[in-house]
Amino acid sequence: MLLKGLKHDLKENLEVCLTQKETFEFYISFFDSLFNEFTKFVLSIHYYSESDKIQIKELADYLIELSFGVSKKNMNSYNRFITVYDMFNLSLTEISNLYRKKRIYLENYEFKLLLKLIFSSSHELTNLLERL
Repeated sequence: MLLKGLKHDLKENLEVCLTQKETFEFYISFFDSLFNEFTKFVLSIHYYSESDKIQIKELADYLIELSFGVSKKNMNSYNRFITVYDMFNLSLTEISNLYRKKRIYLENYEFKLLLKLIFSSSHELTNLLERL
């Protein structure tokens, strides 16, 4: 299952990050690569299936669980993850539409993280992980 593989890869990345005593920003750079890779892909989506929404929600839960290790060093970063999690109350379709219409300021840190979570749940992820 895609989500299971993604969880393993994210956990592995976080463990490397923590053992190398890297910062939270280093961990976020993993999502930056996903963000850059999937911008066009997400803009092409007009409908998110219930299965997509469930996978994205599970991924958000898992990321918050993983971020506890980081939060010990940087509580502000953990709080940003919680803000992202709260934003899942918006429908994913509406988020995608707002992004297309540029009605949300795209430099907003929390919104960019949310988009990264959406991108990383896509079926294109396998190809990206093979190149990382």
